[in-house]
Amino acid sequence: MAQITEARLFEMLGRLFAEVQATTAENTQLKTLVAQLQAPPPKKGKGKS
Repeated sequence: MAQITEARLFEMLGRLFAEVQATTAENTQLKTLVAQLQAPPPKKGKGKS
């Protein structure tokens, strides 16, 4: 088993944390988009062709 230095461990944890944050942000955007797509169209649509 290769020895992992503390600095390397923190670097990997930092990358993992950044990836989790990015994924969470993407999921939030996707949920918002899905909610918009599932929402019923407005009853009074002015200027809609």
